[in-house]
Amino acid sequence: MNDSTASKYDTNGLTNIPKVSLDSIVNEISKIRDRTGKCCPYCNHKSIVKYGRYKNIQRYKCKKCSRTFNDFSFTPMHKSHYRSKWSLFIECMIAGYSLRKSSQVLKISFVSLFYWRHKVLDSLKLLTIEGFKGIVEMDDMYLAYSEKGKRHIVGRAPRKRGYKYKHMVVGKAKVCVFSAVDRKNTIISKVGCLGKIYEKRIDNIIGKSLSRDNILCTDNWKAYINYAKRKGFEHHIVNLFSISKKYNIQSVKSYNSKFEIWLKKFSGVASKYLNNYAAWFKYVTRIGFKITFNNIRNMLIMSCINKIYETCDSIRLKEFSI
Repeated sequence: MNDSTASKYDTNGLTNIPKVSLDSIVNEISKIRDRTGKCCPYCNHKSIVKYGRYKNIQRYKCKKCSRTFNDFSFTPMHKSHYRSKWSLFIECMIAGYSLRKSSQVLKISFVSLFYWRHKVLDSLKLLTIEGFKGIVEMDDMYLAYSEKGKRHIVGRAPRKRGYKYKHMVVGKAKVCVFSAVDRKNTIISKVGCLGKIYEKRIDNIIGKSLSRDNILCTDNWKAYINYAKRKGFEHHIVNLFSISKKYNIQSVKSYNSKFEIWLKKFSGVASKYLNNYAAWFKYVTRIGFKITFNNIRNMLIMSCINKIYETCDSIRLKEFSI
């Protein structure tokens, strides 16, 4: 990276924030992951011993399976050669930088950063919410099914960038992203299905987060009406022009609109990764897109508390699923 490029990115506000050190988060990660005591991540046996240090990170050995591990095993930072740069990478993610722009900032190959990004997102999408409170707005949005990056596409001719459908018919060529938002800014946003959303899929996505105290606000799509009736929820059918201050779907419509605009900066997203991007946007929305020391630290910790088993090959070769 030449001096002119460096100066361009030195003035973006990222480098003014103190970097999060690994020592400051490793104890927090260990405390959260090992609430019932430290155990082997391979066999879950609790008979472990310290086994020296590597690059100032404590290693452990399991007496049962004889495998060694550390506090970053089965996290996005597992076997990473540039752990000291993860703090800056998380800043780039909160800022919504593209891979090439992040590569120029970190001086790391954008191919490596692609895997970093999806390992973080695979972990973040495992985070759960406590449940919705009060009024819950539900809505769906539709994006063209994309196989971006796939070398051999079967069943249709390749589409050029910027392709738009001539008709607004929603069919198997479009992916439904289903979102639910309450008035406390609790959000669930996931890929629903190919084509129009249906009852069973609604229940699979948000059924466990709803209670009898919730009031549903939706448009007049029959799947929403039938779902609310079958589950016994109080249900209000509204539209974009509803003048009710209490019962409306303005919040979820606004969220979906912002998500669609935010996605455009990545010049197309493969549908198989859409759930990851939905989890990314949901997380940065909840922290207000603010690049602060605490937000960076918390995002690093939250991306490391769940075990992830994704490898570079599994990320690259994964197929679209719901």
